[in-house]
Amino acid sequence: MFENFKKIKIKGGYFDKETELQLFYKYPLSVLYGRNGSGKSTIARCLKQLCESEEERIKREENVIQGTETNYIVSSDVPITDEYKSNVFVFDEDFLQNNVKIKDDGLNAIVMLGEQIELDEQINANNEKLSKKVEEVSQQEELIKKCENKWDNISPLFYWEQLRNGLREEGGWADIDRDLKGNSVKSRVTEELVDKLMKLDEPTESYSELRERVMADKNLYLQSEDSQPIVWDAGELNLPNNLDDLIELLKKPLDSPELTKRERRLMELLNKISQEPQHFEVNHTQHILEEGWNFCPLCLREITTEDRTSISEVLSHLLMEEAKEFISRINSEQELFSAIEMDLPNFPGDLNAKELHNATTAKGNLNKVLTIIWNIIEQRRREIYKPLERPFTNEIINDYIKALSTWKTSIEQIEKCVEIFNDTVNKRKKLLDKARLENDLMARKQFSSALNEYKKALTNQEQILKKFQKLKEEKDKIEADIKELKIKKERTDIALKYINKELQYVFYSNRKIQLVAGEDCYKLLVKGKRVKPKKISVGERNILGLCYFFAMLFSGKKDEDKYTSEYLIVIDDPISSFDYGNRLGVMSLLRYQFGNITKGNANSRLLVMSHDLQSVFDLVKIRRELNDKCKKFLELKNKCIEEQTERNEYKKLITHIFEYANNACPKDLDEMQEMSIGNIMRRMLEAFSSFCYNTSFENM
Repeated sequence: MFENFKKIKIKGGYFDKETELQLFYKYPLSVLYGRNGSGKSTIARCLKQLCESEEERIKREENVIQGTETNYIVSSDVPITDEYKSNVFVFDEDFLQNNVKIKDDGLNAIVMLGEQIELDEQINANNEKLSKKVEEVSQQEELIKKCENKWDNISPLFYWEQLRNGLREEGGWADIDRDLKGNSVKSRVTEELVDKLMKLDEPTESYSELRERVMADKNLYLQSEDSQPIVWDAGELNLPNNLDDLIELLKKPLDSPELTKRERRLMELLNKISQEPQHFEVNHTQHILEEGWNFCPLCLREITTEDRTSISEVLSHLLMEEAKEFISRINSEQELFSAIEMDLPNFPGDLNAKELHNATTAKGNLNKVLTIIWNIIEQRRREIYKPLERPFTNEIINDYIKALSTWKTSIEQIEKCVEIFNDTVNKRKKLLDKARLENDLMARKQFSSALNEYKKALTNQEQILKKFQKLKEEKDKIEADIKELKIKKERTDIALKYINKELQYVFYSNRKIQLVAGEDCYKLLVKGKRVKPKKISVGERNILGLCYFFAMLFSGKKDEDKYTSEYLIVIDDPISSFDYGNRLGVMSLLRYQFGNITKGNANSRLLVMSHDLQSVFDLVKIRRELNDKCKKFLELKNKCIEEQTERNEYKKLITHIFEYANNACPKDLDEMQEMSIGNIMRRMLEAFSSFCYNTSFENM
């Protein structure tokens, strides 16, 4: 795979236009020289971008949007497949910052490498979250305490006490429910009861209407115990709604017959007798004749056949057919308007006392009016030939209509009471359920405000408890995550022995710099002693990072398999920033690793970049020692890569010395240039003495 990887195309950042760069020719190890700012770091980042995972791509694009990272468009002549993406490793400043961290624990320097740093950052971030979450949980606990304090108006207990006391007040819900159940003590006020009341819709009737209804049903239920159905019939009421027909009848005139002297005397006698206590009338005489009486009931005189014939003739003359019909109608009307004698039903106890009182009063008022009407009818009946022009006053007419209407209404109420009572006697269980429901509705209406506030308080408490539970679960999860991260951090395997071995390789000593296991970290010892982070140089930190880089490269592999895999390894400035005194050790480590990598798999490729010319020459020398006679290296200049030969070394050295001497601002020189200029001058003089005088620099 990587043996065919030669070129990449880059656009973005330093490379404002798409630029093709050939990084590899035919050699496994490619050495690239370039001054600071020439684009070496961009090449390293773009090579990482070629093999990034989907998660890394998303994160990078987010950083680009936020402006914390440069957007690059990069491609290669041979695309790196997913199978080989995990075999690409890049060592640069980003790697050092992300994978090497030296902290102070107060006594000595502690070192975290690779995954430990990420885990430590996650632990710190989770600790911050935990601190905030603990504060939120504490706030919710305070709210819960308020909800459990019955003296606080946000607590459901505050309104529960109001409801409990109200429902148990004298004559209230608890007393009514007790009476309906037949108990001796007040009914208990339970949460189930209050929940039931809250679920009821608030009645539209007023509290007084509801109470009147429930008390009536309660009394009906209690009085109907051990009772028998009431047998009572109101009968049919035939009284007319008004007096119009009766008035017309009483006003109707009758024509008087022409009478003889004897007939007039008889008529006067009958009229006189009809006004006496015996109340003997014409129709009575007619009745006596029809039944064949043989004596007069008034004087007890014997009635002969001649008397009977004579009296019949006189009566027939006095009472014409029209008069007979009129008297019949008068008698019917008089019977119709007779006083009402109907008895009202008897209910047990004082049940329906109000309705019975209303009916009795209505009956009395109506009978008073009927008596007046009956007497006026009687007056016309006695004097049938004397019409009454105005038999009734308006007051009597109105009193009749009003009294009749009131009587009808009261009778209807009594009939309904009888029906309800009889139905109750037969179905008391239904009435009990109805009365208890009405009692609940009355309580719902009476304590509407308290019930609504109680419901709100319960909802608020439920939300507080839910939020508390959620926050507690989140807090527990964060604590569990921290614990898991700490365990993971403690178990992180960074091949401690392997790193110490490489450090020994660089420093030629197993005591110069050494890592020892600590609690979820590694402690750094210098010459066997603990030191503080400020005593560790940047170069020593970077050497530690390079050793970890190779340890990570071979992580999880057996010794015999470490170098058999196919790798693409990129190292940016491995030496130029290190302490000058450790150059030889670092070069020895690189020589050792490069040799094993190229021998272990011929398809592996290594790209080493540096802005230090001396380091480039040393790397070319390493390549020659790896059975590659080529003395060429690559130079990145003006956004292009060109091949250079080692024969130009003398010119490069002179140019380097000239640029150093000609620099008007020493602050722009990096540490490596300051430290290596003496060695570069020595090498330039050695080349000059050997070429011009064929002798060594010391002899010259």
